[in-house]
Amino acid sequence: MFGLATRMLLLSVAGGTTYWTVDDAVEKKAADIKTLQALDPELEEISKSSSVADEHLKGNQSILEMVQSDLDEVKKANQKSLIHLKEQNANVEQAIKEIDAVKEKLQKSVAKAREASAHEKKAKKDLEASERAANARTAEMQKASEAYANAEAHLEAVITGEDPNEIPSAYDDKKDKKKRLEAAQAELKEAEKSKADNSKAVSEAVTQMEKRRFEQQVEQKAFDDASASLRHAEKARKKLSDNSRPEQLNVQSLSQALEVLKRSVDHLTSESNELKRILRQKQRQHDALQRTITDDSHCIESLRSAQGQVQHAANVYNATSHAYSVSQSDDLLEAVWGAKDELDKFRYDLYVTQKKCAPDTFHLPDMAPPPSCEKETGGTCKLLWCDASRNAYCEQATSSCRCPPATCASGGECRPRGSPPLATLPPTAVFAEAAVPESASGSPKILIVVLAVLIGVAAAARQKRSGSRKVILSERLLQ
Repeated sequence: MFGLATRMLLLSVAGGTTYWTVDDAVEKKAADIKTLQALDPELEEISKSSSVADEHLKGNQSILEMVQSDLDEVKKANQKSLIHLKEQNANVEQAIKEIDAVKEKLQKSVAKAREASAHEKKAKKDLEASERAANARTAEMQKASEAYANAEAHLEAVITGEDPNEIPSAYDDKKDKKKRLEAAQAELKEAEKSKADNSKAVSEAVTQMEKRRFEQQVEQKAFDDASASLRHAEKARKKLSDNSRPEQLNVQSLSQALEVLKRSVDHLTSESNELKRILRQKQRQHDALQRTITDDSHCIESLRSAQGQVQHAANVYNATSHAYSVSQSDDLLEAVWGAKDELDKFRYDLYVTQKKCAPDTFHLPDMAPPPSCEKETGGTCKLLWCDASRNAYCEQATSSCRCPPATCASGGECRPRGSPPLATLPPTAVFAEAAVPESASGSPKILIVVLAVLIGVAAAARQKRSGSRKVILSERLLQ
């Protein structure tokens, strides 16, 4: 387990932000194990309840099958009477349909008879009115005829008389009376025609009325016959129903018991399915917790490894940075930056591991990947040396223009990285951490190792630069 110094180191290299450590992962694993242990008896209890529910369900299903068998036997024994009753029910239904159809026809015939009666009454009323009109026209015609006869006699008397001046007026009077007589005769003829038409209409209405009454009587007889058939069918059905009532009561009793058992089986089935659903859900939770605990174990190992790498890289960087601050040697500058790049890489690797292992409810601030320091400028030195503008040296093994220590390639040229950042921890803290035995810190006598590495890195860098120095000619001379 990492100690307080490791926690301080991680907090320092993380910039003071919240992080997910091995201790956090161990604590989470312990909590997950506790949750799993609490879930085990609950899972066992639900499993027992599900088994008991299944046993009750099987028992009720067996009883249901027996009652269903008894009901089938009773129905089979009474099948003949039930078939007869069903046929008689069909006869009753057919009789009802027939009586409904006959009743509808009777209602229509009654309506037609009423309509014919009303038409007959109207025709007779119209005939009476036309007879009165014809009588009135007859009286008017007789009156006009008498007036014409008188005018004709008066004209003859005037003609044979002594005063010839009265002849024109008498002649005009005769002519006027004749017109009136002709008009009265025409009106009488029209009245007689209307009377004849109404008399014919009355005869037709009486004939239609008699026809409708006969149709009504036929439909009434058909309705009475259908009613008698219905009463006979209902009587026969009642007799069959009374005879089969005991058997029907037995079937009804068994059917009711069967319905109760079905509802009970349905309820027990639903209860069993619900318990199985809960059991599956709890089992999935149990399996998920087991997988989570396995993941917790992997995360603990991953975090322990990543934190150890960060701790080791921080110690190396602090020691290198401290050595550089004391000596200000250019040979150590590249080593400082190399240690810094390695520390950044391990820090980001630790962040990725924390991001993967931390729970969703844990807020871990975002961290961008560390920038890379490219050494290749893109230039070559097979024929001529590297251009001076690149500030690079020629790597003889690859004939490529590479950046010297403490510089990075950008835009085809080498640019200084500047002074390295300050040490992550004060030198005393570095030495104190480095002096911790292996059982406590995981980095035994790290200072001696770091100093040896620094000496080797400085010598290698000096030898590499001295072996790679060439006369630098400008590439612009070739243009």
